[in-house]
Amino acid sequence: MNALRPVHLVVSGVSALAGVAVTSAVLLLAGWRHLPVNDYEVRVFLDKKVTAEQTEAIRTTLAGLAADGQVRLRTPEQNYADYLRSWADSGETPPEQVTADSFPETLVIDTTGRDFDCTPYAEVKDDAGVDSVRIGQFDEDGRPRTGTEC
Repeated sequence: MNALRPVHLVVSGVSALAGVAVTSAVLLLAGWRHLPVNDYEVRVFLDKKVTAEQTEAIRTTLAGLAADGQVRLRTPEQNYADYLRSWADSGETPPEQVTADSFPETLVIDTTGRDFDCTPYAEVKDDAGVDSVRIGQFDEDGRPRTGTEC
């Protein structure tokens, strides 16, 4: 009986290791510990006094950071419409003194990643003509789901 004891220990050890290996493989294949890739929208709010040259320089920088190289321009009217929609969703009435003229033009790009790193956008944030840089996840109607400011 004592002669078989080392064999039993070896078989037990191999079985335990095989079980751990199979369990790990199944969990990894099923996506465990796999962080999802998120879609982000970067909105660069331009200063009201931005020049055409400044806007083009900001657009060029953003095009290099965009996942698809595309930069969209949102007008003050489009930003105002988003603002009104957010008030409508809350069931409250927006202040009357806020108009489309209250909103700036915005340059927008889309990017993806497991998390969002503001570092590449530090250059844009400090550019002349930029008021602020906001990052968010928006639904198909333009309503924000989450957001942050760099």
